[in-house]
Amino acid sequence: MDTMTKRETLTAGDILHCGWGSDMSINDYYEVTRVTPSGKTAYIRPLRKTYAGSPNDMGGCRAYPMVAGEGRFSGDEEAHRVHHFDDGRVYFRLSSFEFAFPMDMAEAAYGCHEDHND
Repeated sequence: MDTMTKRETLTAGDILHCGWGSDMSINDYYEVTRVTPSGKTAYIRPLRKTYAGSPNDMGGCRAYPMVAGEGRFSGDEEAHRVHHFDDGRVYFRLSSFEFAFPMDMAEAAYGCHEDHND
């Protein structure tokens, strides 16, 4: 019986999602710009986002990553270590309270709830 878990891999163009906030809901999105040959490090850039509504409205709104166009990036490229859960899924530890996970384009098209009211 094979007990090895298939590890998820990343490629340039993959979109990452990081949801955070203790008393508000905030979403950050990133694009993988390149991956080292070993697959242990990925370079990511933060993406701008658009809103359906306002995150300051009562109840918040939907936030969507900008995934196309020259102006989609909101910051510089940064290197991050690629981590894997025991089941092989990928994640990034961006800070002590921020973790980013790959998202599929269907999820990106649906957007994520964002609410800046505390």
